[in-house]
Parts: sequence; structure tokens; C-alpha cells
Amino acid sequence: MRSQSGPGRRSYVNGRHGPDRFDRRREQRGYKRDVRELGLFLEESIFRQTTEFYNLNPSLTWAPSDTFKVEAQVNYGKSTFYREQPSFLIQTPREAGINAFYDNTDSKNPQPIVTSNVDLGDPNLGWQWYRQNVQSVRRKTETKGAHVDFTLGDANMNLKFGGAYDSAQRNVRAYDNSTAHQTSVAADAHGTHRQRH
Repeated sequence: MRSQSGPGRRSYVNGRHGPDRFDRRREQRGYKRDVRELGLFLEESIFRQTTEFYNLNPSLTWAPSDTFKVEAQVNYGKSTFYREQPSFLIQTPREAGINAFYDNTDSKNPQPIVTSNVDLGDPNLGWQWYRQNVQSVRRKTETKGAHVDFTLGDANMNLKFGGAYDSAQRNVRAYDNSTAHQTSVAADAHGTHRQRH
């Protein structure tokens, strides 16, 4: 069986600390903190993922006599998964007057409240190109097993025993070719990289 999803999109805003930063006390109830001159990242990701899998389960029943029966089954499964996800990141400049406010003092609300003094969806915040990533994941899963049961006796009285074997293996590989992807997209006509730090 084969399934495919995408292309999909994911966007979110993430903050990077300025002169001040949060610390681990933010996880405690009753903690409140302001972060001034915050820089923001905006990430846009486009992903495509494909999954293929199949499974075989043959079984056998053999009864050479009325008092002896053998039941056996084997199984084998294999699946592959591949995801490609290029990402585009832009950022706001430092000291642009962007502040964030973290409030975890409301005992009735288990979720901390984070607000800002600006609209984070405003395209006029001075967004600058930051970097581009291209990261892929390839996963391969293989399962196999077998079991056999023996039955001695008839329907009124019998003894049943057997054995089973199962094995599962998974291999996950992550690929990152961000440097070459970033250079090919963000280089000018002379091949000069224009990344801003």
C-alpha cells in the first residue's frame, strides 16, 4: 500500500533572546517576565512525505490424524517512509522595539500567556532574510515472525503447546543539505553569498 501527503505548509514565529532572556523559572507557577528588544524568526516550511508498506501473513493447518494437529503461521512486513522539507526563515532586526511578555501567574489557567507589543503577523516589522534549510528523513521498518502450535488429543481432552518468534528492525536516516541549498538559492550572479548575520 502507498500513501502520500503534501505538499503542505507550516508557518510559525519563534523568538530569539535579546539582551535579556527567559530562564528555567518560567516553568514555575507564579513566574512573570518581560523580554525587551526581542528578535523574531518566521519560518515557512513546505513538506512532502511518502509512505509505502506491505504485509504477508500465510498460515497452514495440518491434521494427519484425529488426535494430532499442527497450526503454523509466518508474517513479514516492510515499510518505507520519506519526507522532504525545505524551510525558509526570515528575521526581524535587533533593537526594533519588539517586546514579549510572559505571564504564568494565573492559577486557573495551566497554559502560560505570552503576548507582544506588536502584531507578529505584520509584514512591515522589518523582516530580513535569514537562512534556508532543506532536511529530509528516510525511514525503513521491517518486521517478521512465526509461530507454530501442536494439539494432541480430541475435542473432549487435548494438550496444546507451541512456540513463537518475532523480530522488528527500524532504520532512520536524516539528511541535511542546507548549505548547498542555501548557496544555490541565496547567491547572486557572481556566486557571492548574501546571508545576513
